[in-house]
Amino acid sequence: MDPNNKTVAVALSGGADSLYSLIRLLERGYDAFGLHGLFLTPESGEEADAAFAVRERLAASCARLGAPLHVADLREDFTRLVIRPFVEAYAQGLTPNPCAHCNAAVKFGLLQDAALR
Repeated sequence: MDPNNKTVAVALSGGADSLYSLIRLLERGYDAFGLHGLFLTPESGEEADAAFAVRERLAASCARLGAPLHVADLREDFTRLVIRPFVEAYAQGLTPNPCAHCNAAVKFGLLQDAALR
């Protein structure tokens, strides 16, 4: 990684904390952009409407800030790397920790790869 490169990706969940991080980086002169990962997006119903509304709010916020928003569709990988192993372990009577798998494989793996692209 080039220490002179001031481009920063900010993973945006839809909450205020991650958006505030983007704002602060932009204020400090970084070339920052938002990155929103799709993990579990229902096909229809209220949950799908809520997920769509989150993306719309993020897109509007990023547009107002002048920062691009990129959306990474990680649904299939999330199911393969986090959901299925959780279900399989639980079925064997284990107490799985899906967050540990998600952080390593998805957030600091696939989502980071999407940021670098």
